[in-house]
Amino acid sequence: MTTPPRPVPALSKVMLSSTMKNMEAVVKQFERYILLGISLIVLMQPAASGAATRPFRSRLDHRQAKLEAALKESIQDPAKYRCLRIDVQGFLGHGLRAVSVYGRGFGVWNRERQITLTRAQIRTCLKALETSHFTSMPDRIAGDEPEETRTSTKEKEGMEKNVTQLIRSVTLVVAGMTKTVEQDNKAPESEALKKMADAIVAVCRPAANKGVIAKDLRDGLQKIAKGTLAPELFRISINAPELRSLKSQDHQGWKLSIAYARLTVQKWTLQHGLGKPVNRWLSDDEIRNLAHTLEASGAASLPLNLNVPGYLQLSIGVLNRHRSIMARRYASRSAPQPDALHNFLKIRESFFNLFQSALAPRQPRSMTPRVER
Repeated sequence: MTTPPRPVPALSKVMLSSTMKNMEAVVKQFERYILLGISLIVLMQPAASGAATRPFRSRLDHRQAKLEAALKESIQDPAKYRCLRIDVQGFLGHGLRAVSVYGRGFGVWNRERQITLTRAQIRTCLKALETSHFTSMPDRIAGDEPEETRTSTKEKEGMEKNVTQLIRSVTLVVAGMTKTVEQDNKAPESEALKKMADAIVAVCRPAANKGVIAKDLRDGLQKIAKGTLAPELFRISINAPELRSLKSQDHQGWKLSIAYARLTVQKWTLQHGLGKPVNRWLSDDEIRNLAHTLEASGAASLPLNLNVPGYLQLSIGVLNRHRSIMARRYASRSAPQPDALHNFLKIRESFFNLFQSALAPRQPRSMTPRVER
């Protein structure tokens, strides 16, 4: 026989009703707090966003002001900053792809010829940047098509009209700062950028009929060593990391590069990976001596692949002449000729010493003030 449910005492019903009312009140209060919180977030969002972007905009404005000041100083004295350089690249007409102007009185035409420029010509190029308000231009002038879809389909491959291409860029390097403005073919052509690039090309074009070229890499190294070509046109990069596969880490664990007369070295070890870069300017004599060492050691004629202990990637260039060499153990290659091995080891030792000297503690500076370039 089923037992009928026991009736709920009257007192329990009262307590249950009171509890339900309290819960409803709590829920309503909680909802009010949520709505209030959302309102506060919405109201504070513009102020927070503005506060977050103000320091960033301030930094940009400060950098632009510094760049403008350095540009004006360079117009007054193009040789004030050793690093001063203008690079114009892109489709510049008549097969021309690149023109560079250096504050030290020379330029490079189409990456293949060093040309001589007067101070007045360099000032004209710098004034072209100033007149066009180069320092306030956007870094990239691009079309509206999303970057991930520009060349993602096979139909666009090989179709020049549909492929995003860089048609023009101008770069200014001065006082340790670099600014580049690029234009692609998806956006309406910037008349200001084109006019500026054309003005710089027009200044350099008369000098392009003369100038100094490098017939080959050896000739280029000889001309750097003799001073016929500017030291800034010499470049080299060496990668010699420590590797677990090597039996010995002797002469391993370093990276070195020289470009535009600027030396950069880094440690590259198994324990710490690639270290912090250390930079310094090289004097003209230092670069000439390095070029002489390479030329005298037959770097321009070393085999592209050297079967030697260790691991080292070497790339050398002067103007449009370059050579890349890979030195490591090859299972299917014979040992290099004694002369080639001797020359390679001499080159490695010279630049390894340069790497170590760049990392050595610097001597105390002279009390004579100097301008940082």
